[in-house]
Amino acid sequence: MAEAPAPGAASPSRRFELAVQVNRALVFALATVVAAAFRAAQLVSSSWLQIFAIGGTATLSAVGGWLLVRRGWHRWPGLPFDAVWILLDIFFISATVYVTGGASSPWFPWYLATISGAALVRGQLAAFLTFIACTGGYLLALDAAGELVGGRPALRALALMVSLYAAAFFFLRGAVQLQSRRREVSAMRDEGGRKVEELTRLTGVLEERTRELGEANLRLRESGRLKSQFLANVSHELRTPLN
Repeated sequence: MAEAPAPGAASPSRRFELAVQVNRALVFALATVVAAAFRAAQLVSSSWLQIFAIGGTATLSAVGGWLLVRRGWHRWPGLPFDAVWILLDIFFISATVYVTGGASSPWFPWYLATISGAALVRGQLAAFLTFIACTGGYLLALDAAGELVGGRPALRALALMVSLYAAAFFFLRGAVQLQSRRREVSAMRDEGGRKVEELTRLTGVLEERTRELGEANLRLRESGRLKSQFLANVSHELRTPLN
């Protein structure tokens, strides 16, 4: 019989979701380090408190997401888990853009990390919707910084975001296709595993039935031997008085 999976063993989809949250934490930790380096080099004017508050909170949100996936709580009915962490990432990146200079901030390319994550988790449509949300977050950050006076700054911001998405479009498309193939391979592997388990079960049942037939055959042979012996004894007992 096939061995049962170990208790608590994570499925391939669960391992993938855990990896997504780990990568989120690594991305935000790296972004915090880069922001701190820029601040030390006086390339950005934000305070140390702002940098570590935003970066630390973003990293902790990824750790919290990892814990939710680890315990299986991310699939609670009615909880749009993927949408929540995607929107949180957009908020953290927009906040970083705001505190690091607005339109002059070097941080807007980090939106690409969130768009890529959405593409891997939910596909091309989700990536496009995330791009729309990132564009909205970027415009809100610039507006909060007071840099959307007139039409040209807004058009420039839109052009930057469209250029960012267009430059990454084929990469995102390839990532989505690879993810789709991975899911197909995983589904085929799971189907193959189920078939092997079913064949193993049927083999066990067949062996059990063969053993039972063998035992029944032995009992029939023993019954035949006893019957022959009984007939021989009866025949002997009948012939003796007659003789």
